[in-house]
Amino acid sequence: MTGQFSVLFRFIALLLALLWSGAALGEEAGRDDPQAAFEAFWSLFDENYALFGPKQVDWDAVYGVYRPRVTAQTSREELFSIFTEATDLLNDVHVTVEDGREGRRSRSGGRSLGTGPFDTGVFSLDLIASAYAPEGLQARAGNIIHFGWLEGGVGYAHLSAFKYPTSSEQAIDEIVGTFEDARAIIIDVRQNGGGSDKVGQLVANRFAAETRLYMTVARRVSETDRYAFGEAVEWRVSPGGPNPFTGPVIILANSRTISAAENFIMAMRENPRAVVIGETTAGVMADAYTMRIANDWSFGVPINLFRDSQGVCWEGIGLAPDLWATNDPADIEAGRDRVLETAIAFAAQDMKPRQRTRVKP
Repeated sequence: MTGQFSVLFRFIALLLALLWSGAALGEEAGRDDPQAAFEAFWSLFDENYALFGPKQVDWDAVYGVYRPRVTAQTSREELFSIFTEATDLLNDVHVTVEDGREGRRSRSGGRSLGTGPFDTGVFSLDLIASAYAPEGLQARAGNIIHFGWLEGGVGYAHLSAFKYPTSSEQAIDEIVGTFEDARAIIIDVRQNGGGSDKVGQLVANRFAAETRLYMTVARRVSETDRYAFGEAVEWRVSPGGPNPFTGPVIILANSRTISAAENFIMAMRENPRAVVIGETTAGVMADAYTMRIANDWSFGVPINLFRDSQGVCWEGIGLAPDLWATNDPADIEAGRDRVLETAIAFAAQDMKPRQRTRVKP
């Protein structure tokens, strides 16, 4: 019996030791090291972020300003604030900071862009449906696409996002078929938060009369050279769908036209029968990947560089319209969409094909 008790005692002692060791390891794993976290954060962007050149941001200088603010006593809340301030200097809506442990999240450039909900004080799809479309608007593709006839034989379609490839393709083919005899088609991408560039391309293809290069995309390939990119992939617009519409097309855009919606506009700017009316777009094109460091920190990091057919990168600048028009809240409250009214007025004209003259920024 004595031997059995001795074996049992040793087993219990070993079990307690393992439990204590596991608790100690868990405590160590859960302990934050704010200085190490800042170094990992800064290195993550230093090795992966693709837009230091277009943004003209000196990331070494950012380190020099913010690293001294981080000590061993820096709280998690203070560190989140430091990460947010540092990434705000990039003014890039695709850049995010997320504290998974505390549920905090910030987005770079959000304040300057003023991103908001779908219906804002300067845009209302309900207003368009009730005041400008005599028969209202039909919804397709999970309610991200709405379309209907306007007065004067003008077709109208609003796309709030570029996603759902199959249903979006079916919807745009239906729209083009419905409006095949339209005097002009208005494609409204105001408030469009982006999505898939492939979906934007297939929509643009429905209005193409010929194949044209509209953008190139190159990925950053070096962790040590912030300006080294791989071979650029060329994106072209080509006639697509059962019966592409080759008549006049008017694109409506505003400052909340973002990401894939901007790349769609790049495609449509190559169309000699298209004109863009509205505001300058957000200037946020690149693809962002979610990247993580220890202790539940994650970041949205753009990893590639988009250029238009002339080799110009519009990140942080945005695409200017051919014709400037904007709404203010008083217009919407009064039941008017001045941007749409401008488009309708131009659709009533004899819009002829034209060659654009490009000026690089």
